[in-house]
Amino acid sequence: MNESSLIGELLEENAALQKRLEGITQKLEETTQKLNEALRLIERLSFKKDSKKPSGGQSGHKGHSLKKVETPDGTAELKPNFCEQCGHSFSEDEFLCLSERQVSDLPQTSLQTKVYGQYAEVCACGNHQKADYPMSVNAPVQYGLNVDALAGYLSVCQYVPYKQMTEFFRGVFTFSLSQSTIDNHLERLSGKGSKVPAKSIRSV
Repeated sequence: MNESSLIGELLEENAALQKRLEGITQKLEETTQKLNEALRLIERLSFKKDSKKPSGGQSGHKGHSLKKVETPDGTAELKPNFCEQCGHSFSEDEFLCLSERQVSDLPQTSLQTKVYGQYAEVCACGNHQKADYPMSVNAPVQYGLNVDALAGYLSVCQYVPYKQMTEFFRGVFTFSLSQSTIDNHLERLSGKGSKVPAKSIRSV
């Protein structure tokens, strides 16, 4: 076997090994991510105290029924167009309100995008002065603080796994939030929490 053939075989073998190594690395990263998520869940559950009380309403607790609102946010007037008996068409002055029913519901939610424009001006002294972006606005396109806060609440307080959180955001707010993005949100929140002085934590 000549030198060029040997080099060619070694290069092919090296390429095959490199491909196998990439596959192993990807599987290792996926396994590590799942393990970290499981460890976070175990850590949170370890702080959750077991309650001996039965679930649901507790004995002796006074219930609260839904009451009518004096100033509702909207009104739907249900008026018939014609008489089902004879087919007569009704005019506006023929209607009489017989009864009312109130429905209290959650509003439809969706993302609201706000554009931050950074402006500059040249001062008379020659200084080129530009405005600063808010500290939380540090990328050309990003999610806001409310998304951070809700992701943190669902993860830390309600122990919701990443997959269920993505389904929640897609089903309730009609936008997709990937598991890696959720992880970035939580990492950002954990970084903010680590900057809180110990004196402030003890005073809570």
